[in-house]
Amino acid sequence: MAVIQGTNGDDILNGTGGGDSIRGFAGNDELFGGDGGDVLDGGPGADLLDGGGDGGLFNVDDVATYRSATTGVHATLRNPSENTGDAAGDTYINIQELHGSNFDDILHGNSRGNGLSGGGGDDILDGGSDGDRLFGGTGVDSASYMFALTGIVASLLDRSENTGEADGDRYFDIENLLGSNFNDRLIADGLDNFLAGNGGDDQLLGGAGNDRLDGGVGSNTLEGGIGLDTVDYSTASSAVFVLLEQAFGFGGGRSDLYTGIENVIGSAFDDELVGDGFDNDIRGGLGNDKLEGGLGADLLDGGFGADLLEGGDGSDQINGGFDADTMIGGAGDDLYHVDDIADRIFEVAGEGTDTVTSSVTYVLTAGAAVETLRTTSNGDTGAINLTGNAFDQTIVGNNGRNVLRGGGGKDTLQGLAGNDTYFVDSADDVVVEGADAFDGEADLVATSADYVLGAGVHVETLRTTANGGTLAIDLTGNALQQTIIGNAGVNILHDGGVGAADTMTGLDGNDTYRVFNSEDVVVEAAGAAAGTADRVSVAVDYKLGAGVHVEIMTTNGSAGTSAIDLTGNEFAQEITGNSGDNRLEGKGGADQLRGLGGADTFVFATKLGGGNIDTILDFSVADDRFLLSDAIFTALNPGTLAASAFRANTTGLAGDASDRIIYETDSGELYYDADGNGAGAGVLFAKLDVGLSLTNADFSVA
Repeated sequence: MAVIQGTNGDDILNGTGGGDSIRGFAGNDELFGGDGGDVLDGGPGADLLDGGGDGGLFNVDDVATYRSATTGVHATLRNPSENTGDAAGDTYINIQELHGSNFDDILHGNSRGNGLSGGGGDDILDGGSDGDRLFGGTGVDSASYMFALTGIVASLLDRSENTGEADGDRYFDIENLLGSNFNDRLIADGLDNFLAGNGGDDQLLGGAGNDRLDGGVGSNTLEGGIGLDTVDYSTASSAVFVLLEQAFGFGGGRSDLYTGIENVIGSAFDDELVGDGFDNDIRGGLGNDKLEGGLGADLLDGGFGADLLEGGDGSDQINGGFDADTMIGGAGDDLYHVDDIADRIFEVAGEGTDTVTSSVTYVLTAGAAVETLRTTSNGDTGAINLTGNAFDQTIVGNNGRNVLRGGGGKDTLQGLAGNDTYFVDSADDVVVEGADAFDGEADLVATSADYVLGAGVHVETLRTTANGGTLAIDLTGNALQQTIIGNAGVNILHDGGVGAADTMTGLDGNDTYRVFNSEDVVVEAAGAAAGTADRVSVAVDYKLGAGVHVEIMTTNGSAGTSAIDLTGNEFAQEITGNSGDNRLEGKGGADQLRGLGGADTFVFATKLGGGNIDTILDFSVADDRFLLSDAIFTALNPGTLAASAFRANTTGLAGDASDRIIYETDSGELYYDADGNGAGAGVLFAKLDVGLSLTNADFSVA
């Protein structure tokens, strides 16, 4: 075979006496095949394609091909003026075959026996009269008889049954049959076929595959056969009414009777489509449709429009589609798909385990007894917010920034990846948040009820729903690091026990902070509204941070025997130890120190004067000691206080030049005299019980 190629200009190319392959490329070309079976490719432009004669003893076809086209073409031997794409403007002489592109083509033959080859794409092949060879190629391809002048019988299963313009046609890789505007009989094979009757009173026989049948205008008989078969009204000119249980449908100029039909596709109008006792797939399409599944595990899809979908008994999948839809599940484990914030769901309690998936921010309909509310795709990163209702739900977000609200009941909230916010309204709500950075580094739980964060939940902030609220809400973190924030009420904030260091802020109200990590940070503001009896209760050594307006500092249990050191700040606190050996230091302010049991040490290491006078409420000369900082008590030598440096009397004044620490036995006041000679007055720094048998041995300097 000779290969002849032109240019992108207007070429005249002549073949040889044998079979040639001639390609014109761009331009308005004239291609002459001559004798033999030639393949002519004019390329873009208005081309003349002349196959010539076959020049031999055998009838060899000449081919016009569009395999090189970059888009689909419409090419017709019968009326080339209808051509589009690379075929537009082409003229055919002595051409018996058309070869399409690798895209979706429409190819028409003429009154001769033609060969039509679709190639790639989903093609429509219309051979015309006389016996034609129809090669679909790859894709889902159709043999069309839409322009036939009489009714036909066309069978993909047994072509010997063909009549009319289908008589003699042979099918290769053809999946679909498109009938005429007359009375047709279309027969499928064992594959998944589409049969379209178009006009006339048609009989469509589906065969062994999952077939789709469209009777078109007229009184039609549709037999699905074996497989899951569908009646299709997408081309109907008005609304249709379908009852699968009664096996009929009408509307849009159609009146159809069914056997073996399981599924329905509605029209572009307001349809009413009703299933039967089996598993149905019912799709409304356009329009405001009413879909009823009946018994069975049905799939209902409203499509576009404000649809009413009722699954009935059975485990149904119900998708309202676009626009505001109403979905009713019935008995069974139903799955609802939501894509509009105005979608409504009705599900009665006790009718199965039901799930709603949503592709939009959604608030579950009040009273809908649904067990799970989740996003449509866990892996998506778009922010979708979900809110449950008064029933118990599991609510699951996606990999974006979700806001999840329980809405009442005992809910489980899971945000997945992303920085999520959880709104909790019950102490029984469960938050699930993953461990790594991918799951979010700024997740927040806001609660309107007492709440304990679950073990292992990686949430960074736990707070009340409303800062200004005065309801007493108690918050407890977990072993991970959190910021815990109360409200204007009386809060108990608990760091969650042994674990990472937390930051706790009580805001207004008399708050209690429970500390199990020495690195915990307590934040408490000043002012009357902030509370006058804020308390820090600790299980470990703890130093109150500067500027923290806390009035009471205690150990978690007064009967405990663990040695715990407590240190106040520049403000006045009441600091209480336990039955262990405590070290208590008030620092600034007029503090009250109570060691309780054990051998306690009372520390003075802050500049004296200015009201920095601590009261020790239960000093025991048998067990307790004072520890004085040599940086503050500069006239004292490190170690046990020298006997000469201590004096107990009723005046509180130094008796000689060596006296430094003076205990006034009548008042219990304890002074520091830097010189002992009266040149500088003694500084009151502590108050004790009166009449204690203090000695120098009760004081250490370091």
